[in-house]
Formats: sequence, C-alpha cells, structure tokens
Amino acid sequence: MYEDYKNEVVFWAQKAEKLGLVVPTTGNFSLRDKETGYIFVTPHGVFREFLNPDDIVVLDINGNKVEGKNKPSYETPIHLKIYKNRRDIFGIAHTHSPYAACFAVLKKGIPLIHIETFFSVGGDIPVVDFALPGSEELAKKSLKKLSNRSAVLLESHGVLTIGSSLPNAVLIAILVEESAKIYHKALQVGEPKNLSEEQVRALEKILKESSPE
Repeated sequence: MYEDYKNEVVFWAQKAEKLGLVVPTTGNFSLRDKETGYIFVTPHGVFREFLNPDDIVVLDINGNKVEGKNKPSYETPIHLKIYKNRRDIFGIAHTHSPYAACFAVLKKGIPLIHIETFFSVGGDIPVVDFALPGSEELAKKSLKKLSNRSAVLLESHGVLTIGSSLPNAVLIAILVEESAKIYHKALQVGEPKNLSEEQVRALEKILKESSPE
C-alpha cells in the first residue's frame, strides 16, 4: 500500500545521494501524508542505491509501525518530534553535505551573508548543541532552533531541514550546502559581511509581497 509515497521517499533519498548531500547508508528522509498522518521514513542501514519502495517504513505519529519489513532510521525520533509539533511540515531531510558539515563540526553557524540563505532558510543557519543521534534531547533542541528557521546544523554531525514537502526539504538542504560553500570560500579571501537590518527588512517585504494570500 501507499506506493506513491514510498516511491517519493526513495526518489528523493537517492537524488540526495547523487547530489552529494549524503553517502551510502547515512542521513535519513521522510514525508508525512496529509490525509492519514502516516510518516514514511527511510530504513536503517540499507544502501540507498538499492533502496526500493518495500524498504520504506510506515509509522503513525507515535512511532508505531504500520507497514514495513525494516527498522526505521534510528534518528526517526527527531522526525516524529517535529511532525508532532509542526503541523505545517510535511517533509524532513537529514544530510551530511561536506561544506555544511565542516561548519557543524566547528560549531560555527552560517551567518546571513547571502540573500538566498534568507529566502531558503529564513535567516542565518544556527547550530544545535551536541546531543546523541536519535535521542529525545537532540529532538527537543532541534525543534527549538527550528522555530523560525527551515534548517539547522547539528553539532559534530550534519544538517537538518524541514519543508512543506519532502522535495522542498531536499531543496533547502541543497541551498544550505550552497550557502556553506559560499561562506567557506568567502572566508578564504576576506571577512564576509552580514546583511544589514535594512536589507533584511527589504527582503522580508519582497517575501511577504510574493506570498500567496
């Protein structure tokens, strides 16, 4: 059952690996069905190259297995925590993209130096203090940092993005990596300047005017 949702998770998980956002078996991806509320998440330890719809695990909002032969990603608790508390979120991507991960291991957030970071993330990209993968502590800390952002860095770990759909969450992960790359390269030649408050207000106006009523 639910083949369309399972195929979507497989497609975007494999796409993320092809784009270099993750390497085999790392990271995790999920989506939530608006009608049933069921969550479709990548399994633990399965090579993404060989991932197929039957490998995707279906859970209810409390983490009870509805369907699937595999164990869900051991970081599923963070997905469940977000879905329980953010009714506007229907896709989550956790990646280990190299430039962003560099700043995660340095515990150095990515400042708002590029306008695309504002449009994709909502501002700078903060760091969530270290907590063990799959722990309730990490889930709570991440949820708090995501209150007004669509992406965070996980200290000594990687990137977590949320979106209105799984494709949207993966797109944000791509743009986070691009922001990290720009910041990394800018640091090699000088001191990047943050956007000013006036510039941010102007961008907020653009975003508000372009949003559907």
